[in-house]
Amino acid sequence: MSLAPGWEHSLTAARIVGDRLRADYTSAADMVRRRYPDIFLLMRLGVPAEIQPHLVAFASFCVQGDALVDLPVGERDPARFHAWADQVRSALATGTAEEPYLRAFLHTFAVCRVSHGDVLAHLRGQAVHLYVTGYATEQEYYDDLARVVMTTARFIAAIWGTEVSAAEERLTWLVIDAAQRVDDLVDLAEDLRDGRLTIPQTELLRFGVTRADLEAARDTPAVRALIAHRAAKARVLLREIRTRLHHARQPMKLCYQCMVLYYDQHLDAAERRGAAIDRGLLRYLRPRPAALGKGVTDILLSRLIVGATAAARNRA
Repeated sequence: MSLAPGWEHSLTAARIVGDRLRADYTSAADMVRRRYPDIFLLMRLGVPAEIQPHLVAFASFCVQGDALVDLPVGERDPARFHAWADQVRSALATGTAEEPYLRAFLHTFAVCRVSHGDVLAHLRGQAVHLYVTGYATEQEYYDDLARVVMTTARFIAAIWGTEVSAAEERLTWLVIDAAQRVDDLVDLAEDLRDGRLTIPQTELLRFGVTRADLEAARDTPAVRALIAHRAAKARVLLREIRTRLHHARQPMKLCYQCMVLYYDQHLDAAERRGAAIDRGLLRYLRPRPAALGKGVTDILLSRLIVGATAAARNRA
């Protein structure tokens, strides 16, 4: 199995030893790369080498869960999801698993001291999300997000490997919250086709927009205003993240700089598309060169600082 250059170095930096365990992590990485190539690239570019395998193992666990939950409404199979959840619970209880990605997750679970309760809470949140097709209010949207995202934020905090402050945990929550809200806009057309609507009913009523308007991709002032409003909420989160990044530790800052750049570009695309956002794929629209150039420059500078810090630590 071939991954990007440097993967073997990342495994070594993370102290993943033994041919079988290294192969398990490589299998997990390949799962993430195939399902989310853009997110995998972000991990490789923005995450310190010693953290990459653990983050990939966690991501592969999420990928498997999402594959059973984030399906068209008519294709969701609760029995399949609960069978998988039982498999995860059994693996946690016994410390063993048949699937390579799950063995990698178990190792990361132990090394990073991920809370057993957080894994179980994540499974419960996904089980509820399995039946969600829409939201009556913004609070319902937030509650559903929190059931899955809050445990995800704690997983990621644990994977950083050092004690995370309340401010850093809050930053992680904001990053994941913003990412989900941008994804909801970018994936609006696909979600509608699959029978989901992530914009709460109260928001539709506020702007005088119906689900039929969105499904028919009607370019009206009301639809444009609604999309602009949802994008503005995500934009506020991204601005707050940038402010908080000034006070974050360098490795975390580097990682989240990459994520903010990625989601900022997609939010730009959503805002430019406006009412036509529900007409097609937005994932790979052309970015704004100036914003992209500044973002990449900032990330490269952070990588140099991280590298210099690591080298000084090794010399000491």
